[in-house]
Amino acid sequence: MKKVLKFIVYVIDVALMPIRTLISYEIAISTAILYDMSIKDLCDNVTLQVKLYPSLLKETTKNVFESKIES
Repeated sequence: MKKVLKFIVYVIDVALMPIRTLISYEIAISTAILYDMSIKDLCDNVTLQVKLYPSLLKETTKNVFESKIES
């Protein structure tokens, strides 16, 4: 049952990634405007995080589904 629940949460996480990306860009742009920072630099940082997400997801997938300790 827990593996099924983990799988459902995993699928929802992957499915909502584009929405979280858009929200991250919105936050970066709003922060840049409010604090007179470079919009380009903050958006570049968000882009780097988005590029890293698939590799982080791949690494953590093994840990999530193969964990021996069940909470």
